[in-house]
Amino acid sequence: MFDFLKLTSTNPGQNGQNTTSVEECARGLVKNKSAEQLVKKGLNRVLNNVNVEQRRSTSGISSLYKKTLNWKNETMAIYVLIHGAWHTGELLEAVAKTIRAKGHTVHCPTVAGNNRGDDRTIGLDVAIASIVTYLEEHNLQDVVLLGHSYGGMVITGVADRVPERIHRLIYWNAFVPNGGECLNDMVPPHYVGLFDSISSESSDNSVMLPFPIWREAFINDGSLEEAEFAYGKLNAHPYATFTDPILLKTNPVDMQFGKSFINLSLIHI
Repeated sequence: MFDFLKLTSTNPGQNGQNTTSVEECARGLVKNKSAEQLVKKGLNRVLNNVNVEQRRSTSGISSLYKKTLNWKNETMAIYVLIHGAWHTGELLEAVAKTIRAKGHTVHCPTVAGNNRGDDRTIGLDVAIASIVTYLEEHNLQDVVLLGHSYGGMVITGVADRVPERIHRLIYWNAFVPNGGECLNDMVPPHYVGLFDSISSESSDNSVMLPFPIWREAFINDGSLEEAEFAYGKLNAHPYATFTDPILLKTNPVDMQFGKSFINLSLIHI
């Protein structure tokens, strides 16, 4: 549709003209939705130099103009944020609010076993299946699936089961397992011993962090008041999700979509 058309700027550049290929701009919009800057700069250069009458009277420009008006919606993403152990999806709502403010769609489901009142005897397979079901029930496609900490185990399993629904995986200070590995394979031995001891004393094989461990190892960058407030939001975690090996057809490195790892750390200046 656009291969015949170039527009000349009313503000000549160094060569007397400043032309922009409409075909190039349209291709950037339609085929590379993540190229936000290309879309903005290319299309704005075109549309700022033609009047409304030209936009309406030329079929190519008219179509491109409509796409320009909708470019933001076309480049918006669907995020599904998966929390870590001892947490619920509700605790990621503050993060989701910031992303939604940019126009994206964000879901914060709670993994099975982590809602208050959930069965704490469930294993990793059930936890993963709960998020697969969530994607299916909400008909979510082209999803940016983010997992924090334990959530990395969950998103890996979800992506392996329904890869057709995934656009990208993001591991946010998260575990990245290969097939046959469990979470406890990737934590220091003294924590495994601690978790084993706590879960063995529970009636449902759950594990809850003692406050001193939470304070000193998980939130030592916050004030005591912040640590106490956050600790009050936690609940016991189903320990089998730490000890069950994950069953995968494809390891993360070989999955055919983008993967990112975010490593956040506190820097004292």
